[in-house]
Amino acid sequence: MRETGGLRWLLLYRRYSPRYDNPFAASFSAGSAVRNEQGWLFGWRWAGWSGTELLLSADQARFPWRSFSLPMPSQRARILLLWRQRVTRRYRVELRYTAGEDQSLVHVKAASAAYARQLTPARVEHLRFHQQMRAGRSVRLAARFEMARSQILAAGRGSDPRWGWLLYWQAEARRRALRLLARVTFFETQDYRARLYQYEEDVPGVLKTSLLYGRGVRFFVVFRIGLGKHGFLSGKYDVTRYDDRRTVGSGWDEILSPARHRVTLQLDVRF
Repeated sequence: MRETGGLRWLLLYRRYSPRYDNPFAASFSAGSAVRNEQGWLFGWRWAGWSGTELLLSADQARFPWRSFSLPMPSQRARILLLWRQRVTRRYRVELRYTAGEDQSLVHVKAASAAYARQLTPARVEHLRFHQQMRAGRSVRLAARFEMARSQILAAGRGSDPRWGWLLYWQAEARRRALRLLARVTFFETQDYRARLYQYEEDVPGVLKTSLLYGRGVRFFVVFRIGLGKHGFLSGKYDVTRYDDRRTVGSGWDEILSPARHRVTLQLDVRF
């Protein structure tokens, strides 16, 4: 990494052997595991006047060896363009665009079998507008609109793009030993290929990323109550209601309702 004034740039090369297996590794990788990967990353960041920030990154990765989830070597490439602006001390906006091509497993008709798995190149694009504001000393507001576009590029598979979008509003309030955070999200996608993800807060120690596809609305509220010097009580309630289906899940996990509810409670005690 090199820094010149308000300009920073980074060039990184990575190479992970298919035999490397460290469950505690936190190295950079395009896949979910730090193994079976080679690639280059270039990053450029400029912090200018009046709270303006620009960021550009390009990542190219190869998965050169076959694995359980990949029947043959594959590769992927992605770019990121980001603009952040501090409009006032209390109000900030962000515009982010990502585009990439990778090879995904899809099921195609085969002559010898009903269906066969095949690596097919696909292009995925995301455009996100995010804004956040502090409304007083103890209240924070945020809103986001995001669009997704997915298209399979292989000939004979159909190149019609699939679209999806989500829109959420979020509010957070703090009052002495109490903290509340609530968010409502509306979403709609044409199918699973245009799915969207959103990170959510949960009880301490839990990381939550929700997968959204279909059409519906999701709501959650998180609370935390301090118990003095002895600890705190935290919890979360979330519900996802789908407008395009009558049941959720399948098999033993099937819910005979278009809504899925979940309640989490956690007590942390210090002694």
